[in-house]
Amino acid sequence: MAEKLIQSRALQVFQVVRYGALLLSGVLLARSPWAPESLSSYEQVLFFASAITFFWVNGMVQTLLGHANEVNRHGKSRLFFQVFLVLQATALVAALIVWSYLRHGAGNLPQLGPWVALYICIGVPAFLNEYMYLLLGKGWQMIAYGIASALIQIIMVVIPAWMGMPFTYSLYGLLLAAVCRYTWLWVLLGRYAQFRYDYSFLPAFVKMSAPLGIAALVAGMGEYIDGWLVTEYMAKESFAVFRYGAREFPVALLLASALSQSMIANFAVKGEEETLQAIKLRSVRLMHIVFPSAILLMLTSHWLFPFVFGERFGASADVFNVYLLITVSRLTFPQVVVIGRRKHKIIPKVALIEIILNVGISLMLMPTWGMAGIAWGTVIAYSAEKMILILYNHYRLNIFFASYTAVGKLAIYTFVLLISYFAGIYIG
Repeated sequence: MAEKLIQSRALQVFQVVRYGALLLSGVLLARSPWAPESLSSYEQVLFFASAITFFWVNGMVQTLLGHANEVNRHGKSRLFFQVFLVLQATALVAALIVWSYLRHGAGNLPQLGPWVALYICIGVPAFLNEYMYLLLGKGWQMIAYGIASALIQIIMVVIPAWMGMPFTYSLYGLLLAAVCRYTWLWVLLGRYAQFRYDYSFLPAFVKMSAPLGIAALVAGMGEYIDGWLVTEYMAKESFAVFRYGAREFPVALLLASALSQSMIANFAVKGEEETLQAIKLRSVRLMHIVFPSAILLMLTSHWLFPFVFGERFGASADVFNVYLLITVSRLTFPQVVVIGRRKHKIIPKVALIEIILNVGISLMLMPTWGMAGIAWGTVIAYSAEKMILILYNHYRLNIFFASYTAVGKLAIYTFVLLISYFAGIYIG
């Protein structure tokens, strides 16, 4: 039975479990005795830790998936230890930068510098756990690990808040949860990795990861600049309101990301033609799940946010409804084709265009539409990025959009989602 679990679906379930834990933690923290300022400070710490790490982790993970054919499923592989070394080394550098930055009085909480640095140092390499399971074909073990780590994190983060302790205790709980994941990483490395440094592999791996990491940095900067704009131009308590709304539809984000990552691995193992057919088939299945759910959320979010998070987060619904429109772009996968063909150099260029559009449009719309204007900048820029990659595949790689996308179904769902957006404004 375990062998029949499709890897991409296992990763999708894992991602849903992880995001569900974050969402549940957010709901419980919003309902805790914390003041809005404490909740905003907690979110800012997580925001800052993510900003310093997300891009190079993303680049390395995608490069790792492109080497799926080098994994020995019946023994120990050299690949895992090499990737661990790179992740650990870069995490140490990032941790030292954060510690130095906060120690000199920058940021809101310089006293937490050592704790944030330690969280980065041990939390980042632990991302390797789920991808080791994926490449080894151990789907059920991945899901079990995801459930266990999610439960541990919820317990350690939420209990201090509900006991009325300062938010720093929840940060310590977050750190302890990271320690548990890091400990399990060493268990997996002991089982499946060859502890041998490969002088030829690492330079090539870093060289391939660099363009993807740069692309993720440039593309992801928009989200962090959006957060900075809210912090700089709006009241302090607005940061938590914006962050709770500035979330893509989690089902779309997680399932699409998991599908994208597994299809990149497919390119290396099964070839291009079979992978394109698989993308088209599985993306249609996602459309039938994701779009009806997104439409329903679009029509009910103005009631749902105050009910779930409390009245103080009612304005988050306006931001969330705009972010729901990213669903259309999420369910197109031109980046899988580009990475599968190993045309990595185009990705940073397109990402640079995206960030310019994101910042420019956000600055133009923010004075009139406030937080929703910032969200619109993200939606427009992300859509432009996907369109450029689609055109690149068409004209440079001779791979047509229809070969990996059910265009008609996507068009119908997009139209209905847009109608729902305007209906949601009227309802709200």
